[in-house]
Amino acid sequence: MNPKCNCENCRFSLHPEHKVVKLNRKGDDDSVIKSAEVRNLRTGETVIVEAKIFIIACGAICTPQILWNSGFGDHGGSSPNPKGPELRALGRYLTEQSLAFCQIVLKRELVRSLLYSTPTPPSDDQNQDPLTPLGWSKQEIESVRNKCRAHLERFPDDPLPIPFNDPEPQVNVKFTVEGSGSERVYKPWHGQIHRDAFSYGDVGPRADPRVIVDLRFFGIQEISACNRVKFEDKYTDIYNLPQPTFEVHRSEADAERDHDMMLDMCEAAHALGAFLPGSYPQFMQPGLALHITGTTCIGENDSNSVANKFSRVHGQVNLYVGGNNVIPDATACNPTLTSVAYAIYSAEEIVRTLKQMGNN
Repeated sequence: MNPKCNCENCRFSLHPEHKVVKLNRKGDDDSVIKSAEVRNLRTGETVIVEAKIFIIACGAICTPQILWNSGFGDHGGSSPNPKGPELRALGRYLTEQSLAFCQIVLKRELVRSLLYSTPTPPSDDQNQDPLTPLGWSKQEIESVRNKCRAHLERFPDDPLPIPFNDPEPQVNVKFTVEGSGSERVYKPWHGQIHRDAFSYGDVGPRADPRVIVDLRFFGIQEISACNRVKFEDKYTDIYNLPQPTFEVHRSEADAERDHDMMLDMCEAAHALGAFLPGSYPQFMQPGLALHITGTTCIGENDSNSVANKFSRVHGQVNLYVGGNNVIPDATACNPTLTSVAYAIYSAEEIVRTLKQMGNN
């Protein structure tokens, strides 16, 4: 979008290579944001943007960074706000998912079953042929086998019966907490069994990618105010903004769940095949999941949250936040849909607010 667009009723401008660095409050009213300082990263010029409503949705790290640089949050006894620290929860209650990963080479008998029937566990369905995979009708399995046979007829020298353009697997292992007592199933994690394009999952020349399967299991983290991203004026990043510093640890309960999750992943991997050399079961480095939540979480008051249920910052009339950072709970799945739901709920409130201001 052209930021200088003069077309009739143009109400949206996208400014590439610009970064919000600070919010300025109205001089006589700390509860109102008057303008935002936006830096042109190409020229270094600072642009002042005035608006009725401000929404900061810059990710789970940059959103609290901008708020902190604007005077919000705990500044270690040197708060720029004469009334004292605002939003002590800013940057706190950070949670991130643990991530277990491995890759396997499919068993020969599983590859062979694409052409010929092999024994599988018995089915509760008395009409189910014990030689067909569970959940598959005879017609479905025969359709797959016909495709594989056709592939070998076309490429007789191919050692694998799997078509070159066959879709990659997409299987989900659901987060499960149900039942009670001895029958309780407690698996507070979710798994993905697939082939993905993450750099750490690159197969390279080690094996034919058609028989490689990735397993990624994501676990939750206990919510704690001690887990946080903090900022200080004396340390800055490449944009000369307060540098994020992480103070995060996983509790003993987190470690126990992670151990159980790793075991669950290894059992699933064992059923599928042998580990690909170099991709043995491992916990990936913290933060790799990129699903950080909680750093500007919503809640009922400013003692343990940053914004209200509409994502409006506590004590502010026209300042809202958005993104995974507003989620007040830990997650073991992709949080994007949850963030979108909060954003829609917030947007509806913003529309009502603008109408009350006389803006159609």
